[in-house]
Amino acid sequence: MLAIKRQGKDEVDPAAGGGTFAINPDFQLQQTIKVAVRIRPMQTDTDSVQKGKKNKSDKPAWVVEKSGATDTLIQRGTARKVQGKTIFHFDSVFDEDTQTPLLYKSIARSMVKTVVYGKHATLFAYGQTGSGKTFTMQGDGKRSGGQAGIIQLVASDMFRFMRQGASLSREFVVKVSYIEIYNESIRDLLSDDAGSTMSHGTGDNGKVNRRASHLEKVAIRATSTGEVAVNCIQNVVTSVDEVLEYLIAGNGQRKVAKTDMNSHSSRSHAIFRLTVESTPKDDIENGRDEIVRVSDFNLVDLAGSESVKMSNTTGIRLREGASINQSLLSLSTVIHSLSLPEKKRPKHINYRDSKLTRLLQPHLSGNAEIAIVCCISQSKACTEETRTTLKFACE
Repeated sequence: MLAIKRQGKDEVDPAAGGGTFAINPDFQLQQTIKVAVRIRPMQTDTDSVQKGKKNKSDKPAWVVEKSGATDTLIQRGTARKVQGKTIFHFDSVFDEDTQTPLLYKSIARSMVKTVVYGKHATLFAYGQTGSGKTFTMQGDGKRSGGQAGIIQLVASDMFRFMRQGASLSREFVVKVSYIEIYNESIRDLLSDDAGSTMSHGTGDNGKVNRRASHLEKVAIRATSTGEVAVNCIQNVVTSVDEVLEYLIAGNGQRKVAKTDMNSHSSRSHAIFRLTVESTPKDDIENGRDEIVRVSDFNLVDLAGSESVKMSNTTGIRLREGASINQSLLSLSTVIHSLSLPEKKRPKHINYRDSKLTRLLQPHLSGNAEIAIVCCISQSKACTEETRTTLKFACE
């Protein structure tokens, strides 16, 4: 008999295809959500992306003040400092000179060890379109010699931690899966029968030019053991290079398009998941029933929130933007509800308002460590969108 141990609960393998997320009522804890703010450099903001040079008429709209353990973001040129509007306080604000490894070490590295030891984790990159979320998560996308993103750094530490300390007494298997949520449809980015789905539509006419439009859709289902299951493809990996190969392959399937705010705007939420399965070596050597401990690390590159006025979207791009904003609102509502004290928390939290919150319900509801990297722009033109992101970060 092969059993699956998730979060301290033994279950018979439900034989659910792809990956599963366990909901264990006995393990629901009051979780702390770690939040960091990252500021994107000015020289690649908004219309300067299209012009290929710095916009000299634009100046930084926010200044960072550091005092002890608190970092404060203050809007420039404001006579009144109003908490939650022109001034925001955070544990960590990373300015435009901060490299991704330092951000990773501050907010995500400890989560990797947690996953290796058998607990779930989820990290989100959140912010308006063009604020540097995908760069934060994936770096420059080069196979070697480039700037690493959080995903590469997670994978590197994950394999390293498996070769240290108490982990030496266990056998590990690591699997990757990669899905996107596009217009509330879940699509498997590692599906073999999928062609490229890159969209080259513009903000002016919303036209789409695809080399292939088919991508296998994935269904969400609840199992009898209380898990949320998706029938996506999982591939075994044994090195960081293999993880990166699947990341790059999946990126070739993602929905992207050009808008006035971002020349390479992600039109979907992408979830790159590393699943760690481990078994005590003693069980294998002595022929005992194997208890497999399973944990997932979800690395979520959220599609950017959009201002219709600034992105100048129409047609398909406009409908995509509306779907993105609605799912981000659902995520914000769920996280805000969960952050309230237990006595003030709503009795019912609607995770089914979007595919994103439904899929991640087991993690959001207290079964995982959660971290959010909020990416913002310094540009004055993006002041309102930046303020919205900072308000989300403060919830």
